[in-house]
Amino acid sequence: PIRNRPLPEGWPGGWLIGEEEKKEVLEVIESKSLFRHYGPNLLRKVDQFEKEYAQYVGTKCALAVSSGTASLIVAMAGLGIGPGDEVILPSYNFIASAGAVIALKAVPVFTDIDDSLTMDPEDLEKRIIPSTKAIMPIHMRGIACDMDRIMEVAKKYNLPVVEDCSQANGASYQEKKVGTFGTIGACSLQYHKIITTGDGGILFTNDNALYERCVRFHDQGALRMDEIDTMNPGKLIIGQNYRMTELTAAVGIAQLRKIDKIIEAMKQSKRKIKEAISDIEGITFRRIPDEEGDTGATLIFFLPTAEIAEKFTQALNAE
Repeated sequence: PIRNRPLPEGWPGGWLIGEEEKKEVLEVIESKSLFRHYGPNLLRKVDQFEKEYAQYVGTKCALAVSSGTASLIVAMAGLGIGPGDEVILPSYNFIASAGAVIALKAVPVFTDIDDSLTMDPEDLEKRIIPSTKAIMPIHMRGIACDMDRIMEVAKKYNLPVVEDCSQANGASYQEKKVGTFGTIGACSLQYHKIITTGDGGILFTNDNALYERCVRFHDQGALRMDEIDTMNPGKLIIGQNYRMTELTAAVGIAQLRKIDKIIEAMKQSKRKIKEAISDIEGITFRRIPDEEGDTGATLIFFLPTAEIAEKFTQALNAE
């Protein structure tokens, strides 16, 4: 083995938890107000996190929830996705993406992926039938999908787009943040993600009416947020509890302020490794639709045969 100690785990935000997170969390503890809507000295950390995140990605609204899975469920529920509806997503995904569709008793339909390991826009169009109700591109392993071509298909068939940004928080495509091309974006803040609150999620949109429906669904159908008190107060929907706590949001506030630093560090590391191995015969790097918008979270390449790939894996594991 070349290395004499293990490589660090892939917890970009987790490794940088420090005094900033402590300060935010202690403020909440001292307030004795852990619930987002009320308490003896409510600091409204969830509200603050939502506003700062919306500003970061460039949308009108953001809604913090209890997990990345919850962000997808709430986003689709807000769109009215339900039993028998089909939602198209790429075959290469994390199980939570398909699981969120199934949680709403809808049907996940899988497209092929292209050499970027994200949704193949050509195959996407072939999967659309009358029962198709939404498209879910997944920005896999730190990079953006080919959003221009995906949005062309979505507009042609008048389908909403739910962007799953969980693995590419902070990535961009043509200088625009992922999650802001479609109807709504959804993101995980689980510990393995670029920034983390341990567990948690956030969704974001420019559609005020959709935002209201998501707010209601994530809070038992209620309407308790100051921002939307004037919107359809008599409208009732049945919802669930996917609320974020003040403690979780406190960590999120501190982590969000580190996201650009984290991404820049990852990009620098990725560039160094890629340059060092680029002259090795047989390596083909994954295509990245927007190199500049890559977060640098992963470096993926292909080898000529399965046998060579297996030998490489064994050698790497031996380290």
